[in-house]
Amino acid sequence: MVKIKRADRVLRRRGGAAFGLLVIVGALVGVVVGLVKTITSTTMADQWQFIAATLPVIWLVWLVGPHPRIILYDDTLVAVNWFVRYEIPWAVVDSIDAKG
Repeated sequence: MVKIKRADRVLRRRGGAAFGLLVIVGALVGVVVGLVKTITSTTMADQWQFIAATLPVIWLVWLVGPHPRIILYDDTLVAVNWFVRYEIPWAVVDSIDAKG
């Protein structure tokens, strides 16, 4: 059984995360409306193409907006980027500087 560590602190850009979640919810609502509301000139294949085109956009917005973060544990610092997760032990961290 894997024991899950509880993070002491999670740092993320609030504006980017909030905007990303807003875009994701809006796109998901658009997908649901695209499935439910049928327009007489469109076929079911057109609706599935719309969904197939929208889902990768939702995934990219997730990667850029709410997903990136820094997680602080007692023994490690974890930086979660778009595609990778870096675990850095506190023993190798000399200093931390934040600008912006």
